[in-house]
Parts: sequence; structure tokens; C-alpha cells
Amino acid sequence: MLSTLAPVANECCIGPYFPRKPGKEDFVLAFQIPMNTPGFSILARQTYYDQGQPEFDRPLTSRFDEGDAILVFEEVFVPDDRLVVNGDLEAYNSMIRLGVGYTAIQATTRSTMKLRSLTGLATAIARANGRDKTPRFQAASLRHW
Repeated sequence: MLSTLAPVANECCIGPYFPRKPGKEDFVLAFQIPMNTPGFSILARQTYYDQGQPEFDRPLTSRFDEGDAILVFEEVFVPDDRLVVNGDLEAYNSMIRLGVGYTAIQATTRSTMKLRSLTGLATAIARANGRDKTPRFQAASLRHW
């Protein structure tokens, strides 16, 4: 399971990723657990940013790196009071419908900001090598800005 910012979280919410069909109730489970639960561990991705490098060399990861991680469950006990959904197919699939809006907004915002950064980088390169003076570049710039 992939999680963003798990290494700095106090608790983790494990929930549906895709809807389940009737007959798959054994796989219908959503819960919350503390990050220090026995048997629960985090394999965090090493950041791309090396503290010894200048920020100029790592303009994004020196400021905005995401703490992606894989969550590993090895015989983790989840108490009943931590269960949100257990076997209730309708409730489980309803959680997906409720969460889609947030997920879409978060993913779109993140992707938009990355795209803006790459567009800015491409524009800076075009200015540095003089390609920004070509009619094709100028026409494209007018359409998108």
C-alpha cells in the first residue's frame, strides 16, 4: 500500500481503493491505526534531495518533496473500536464515492503544480537558447498564458 506523508503521520487511515463486488465481503475492510502499532512498519522512499547539494540543483525536492512510503502489515491486530467498515459492502463502496472528490482535487492540484514547474523550466530553457523568439513559440505562449 502506498501512502504519502506516512513517515510524519500519527495515525493511518486504511480504506477502500476501488469498489468491491458482491461476494467479496471478506475483502471489505476500512480502519484507523496508530503508526506505532506492533507489526505495522513503513518503508519510506529516500528523498531525492541531498542536503549537501545547492538548492539550485534540486529546485523542487529541496522544498516540496513528498514523503512517499509503502506500508507493511505483518500480523497486525486491529481492535474492533478501530474498525470503520468490516464486511459491509454498501458502506465500503459508499466511502469511495465520498472520497473521490477529495482524491481528485488533491491529485489534480499536485499535478497542476508539477506541470506549471515543468512549463516554467521549459520556458526558461527556451529563453536561454533563444527559441522563445520563434513565431511558433510565441504563438503557443499566447494561447496558454
